[in-house]
Amino acid sequence: MKQQANTNSSSTDKSNTSPIDGAWELVWEDVAGTVRSTGKPTQLKLFTNGYFSYLMEDSTGKWTNAGAGTFDVDGKTYKETHLYNANPQYVGAQDWQEFDMQGDTLVFNLFTKVVLANGEDVTSRFPKKIEKRVRAGNKK
Repeated sequence: MKQQANTNSSSTDKSNTSPIDGAWELVWEDVAGTVRSTGKPTQLKLFTNGYFSYLMEDSTGKWTNAGAGTFDVDGKTYKETHLYNANPQYVGAQDWQEFDMQGDTLVFNLFTKVVLANGEDVTSRFPKKIEKRVRAGNKK
């Protein structure tokens, strides 16, 4: 089932909810074969009614990376469009990911495809990545 951003101004319209809606903490990631698990969340990502936002640590442990925009879910495929991003190059960019959700655990396989706002496909610039998230407040 495909979910799209809510364009209805009514806050009671739930037609764009998706199974991934909620607050998720990144607790583990594998970037091109290198596993990173710090024992504490390194990103908080929120999904609600077709919108996402995130705040994450940079490589020095400072919470400086952030972005927000819209998302669609079609089966196990997730596509996000960045409307705001700490890195201006990614404003308007879209990326596709595959995901699997088991209860309160959400695993994303990134990046299936990445396209900048100007239409340039930059997928090859991004390493293959697996991210494990748990619902905020659940420690698994």
